[in-house]
Amino acid sequence: MQGYYGNRIIVTEIKIKGKLAIEAFNKLINALDKADLAILISTLNTRLDGTKLHIRVDKQRLIYDNKIYLKEGDDVIKIIISFKERHENISEELRKFASRAMRS
Repeated sequence: MQGYYGNRIIVTEIKIKGKLAIEAFNKLINALDKADLAILISTLNTRLDGTKLHIRVDKQRLIYDNKIYLKEGDDVIKIIISFKERHENISEELRKFASRAMRS
């Protein structure tokens, strides 16, 4: 795949399940600062598509600062997390999870 300026774009797909997926999700959520966590929760309705949660993180800040920050637009890493449950249950559980993470 090629970018706008002719640069090569590498697409990597990683699928994980079970306990490893739960651990990865926990690390992702816990790596967000409280402001980004609040943004994630307040924008859940736009990020949830059925059983999939779409998150975009700032690629440059991840590379250079080794920190995870939400970002919309270009130059992002797109993360899609699939859940077994429907949107309503996911939203409720994510809000509870984020609430606990914000208190710690």
